[in-house]
Amino acid sequence: MFIIAQRFGISEEDLRAANPHISDPNALYTGDVLCVPGFRKPISCPPGFQDNYEVKSEDTMYSIAQMYNISVEELATANPHIPNPNMIFPFDVLCVPKLL
Repeated sequence: MFIIAQRFGISEEDLRAANPHISDPNALYTGDVLCVPGFRKPISCPPGFQDNYEVKSEDTMYSIAQMYNISVEELATANPHIPNPNMIFPFDVLCVPKLL
């Protein structure tokens, strides 16, 4: 985890805290999936957006869109830094557009 943390410019402690599912941070295996805090976030949300939202572990684009009363398409379009809206991860940061 130390090398991965260095690569992404975060502390090893923050990386460990974001990945409690990794029981031994000194033993990573091919196929392990790590959450990197702050890695997938917009540089800034455009003016006029109502909020930004940090994804939690059980969230989906659909559940977030429902929470803000917007469509999934509007949410996905507002977040081009998320290449696949069906794959969001904890700590991703999304821009939430205002209702029209």
